[in-house]
Amino acid sequence: MVLYTDIESVVYDFNGVIYGGYVRDKMIKNYYTELYYTYGYLEKDINNIKIAKSLIKRTIIPNDMDIYFKSKKEAKNFIEELGTYGEVLIIKNNDFTYTGIFSLIEHREISLIINNKTLIFDISYPLLNMEDECNELEPPFNNLDMLCNGFIMDNKGIRYSKTTGTYIDYLGYERKKEIAKIRFDIYEMKTSLIRGLKIEEPYLIRRICKMINRKFGWTIINTPFIIIKNNDECICKKCNEYSKLYFKVGDFTYDKNCFYEKLFLKEF
Repeated sequence: MVLYTDIESVVYDFNGVIYGGYVRDKMIKNYYTELYYTYGYLEKDINNIKIAKSLIKRTIIPNDMDIYFKSKKEAKNFIEELGTYGEVLIIKNNDFTYTGIFSLIEHREISLIINNKTLIFDISYPLLNMEDECNELEPPFNNLDMLCNGFIMDNKGIRYSKTTGTYIDYLGYERKKEIAKIRFDIYEMKTSLIRGLKIEEPYLIRRICKMINRKFGWTIINTPFIIIKNNDECICKKCNEYSKLYFKVGDFTYDKNCFYEKLFLKEF
């Protein structure tokens, strides 16, 4: 059976860089796996063994893999190589949610179907004749949403991106210390939004909710709202259906649909 980990070496063969949630989840898996084997087998204390056996359950199986190539040719060659593993379906992505530097980057969603299993890849590369402009660019393309998503992975290992578009790009000797803090926050399933909430990108709210509601839920330290589950009333007084998810902004509570609508209308 082919897994995402089997594709990592293929990515590197074509000079690709892996980024996004896949790298974050791999870091968490590696960390807790190492703890498990350290405390589960080397320590004799029964409490440590119990803790270690519970830690291994925090390993996360990724849903997809985001990959960046320096040119469309490398991306095309990679996709052709995927075709040797199974059937490849190419879906044009909707880049509406991308802003700024993303005007230089093209995205394609790739589904690799092997027997009854599907692996999903988001492939990105510079637009035609934009390779020179993107020469020093790497994910997340100066458009980082959360600190936990700044790590990237290539054939040299895992490191923090140099083009996040955040204060971290400009740090000197304190850079290593700051990245170490971000790394250990990740192990505790904690992170922060960049510059607070990007109100012009409501899709980010859905991503935050997805992370909070995972099996091992994340804590988003600086959200300007509080998520409330199983409330019974929305401030608009128009919601007739019971909702399982509400958002509190200041003193007011909103049903999920009302909250999204107000975000899109920029009423907050």
